[in-house]
Amino acid sequence: GVEATRRSGKQVPAPLCDIDAFRGLNERYGHKAGDRALKIFAKVLEESIGRRSSVLGRQGGDEFAILLPGIGFEEATMIAEIPNQWLRPDGEPSYFQFSHD
Repeated sequence: GVEATRRSGKQVPAPLCDIDAFRGLNERYGHKAGDRALKIFAKVLEESIGRRSSVLGRQGGDEFAILLPGIGFEEATMIAEIPNQWLRPDGEPSYFQFSHD
């Protein structure tokens, strides 16, 4: 897991993701709807990534980080794209944005 990777001195890939236009969703539909969207988004991330050793955490606002111990950055980049594909199988842009930097 994350602790074992840290002890080994290796870096842990941690792609960041956020919900595009989340502020507008909150303003238009209220904070209750925004909270529900965040919970759904977190569930989508958990289910689509499907790695038992991964750790998902909310960074704040509409940002989440996914810690992916035990894999390389190239594989982490591929894993970080899975939720977009899962959310929008038609290839159209989703409201979710993943950053791999």
